[in-house]
Amino acid sequence: TFTARYRDDVKYWLGENHWPIATGWSKALPDAWKAKTVRNYLFATTHRKSAVVLDATPILRAEPLDNSSTLQLREMAANATRHELERCRWEDLREDQYLTASIGTVGIVMLSTEQDKLSGENKAKLSLVDQTRFYPDPSATRINDCRFVIHEPQMDISDIVEQFPEKGRFVK
Repeated sequence: TFTARYRDDVKYWLGENHWPIATGWSKALPDAWKAKTVRNYLFATTHRKSAVVLDATPILRAEPLDNSSTLQLREMAANATRHELERCRWEDLREDQYLTASIGTVGIVMLSTEQDKLSGENKAKLSLVDQTRFYPDPSATRINDCRFVIHEPQMDISDIVEQFPEKGRFVK
């Protein structure tokens, strides 16, 4: 469950808003001499751990689904996947995912496809899922045990009409 202060809490956990801003000059002057270091040691620990974890080179390998795939086919699949991940800016999303997971216990990146408007080809797209719009199976204790998850993306009306053109006239 998320509270109304969830977004403020996230900013605090990420190192922002540690020192409230004084409302007037008379209140700001006595505070001016104090050191304004990080007050949240959870942030300091998360920041240090993220630097260590994200500096490691990720390993990508393709596991066989049956005995008929050769090592060469698996390497080709891994290379094609690596190329798509690089094209989709995986490194940027990887850091966002790690920090989101450090704060809210789950960091989720969604892989979807979208049609290129010029060529008509389907291309892979990676995006970070907003935890406030992600609902896992309530009976599961871990994300891997979920039978289902619900993701409620925030979309404006033009996106909905574009995604469902046959029903577009009903959207107001």
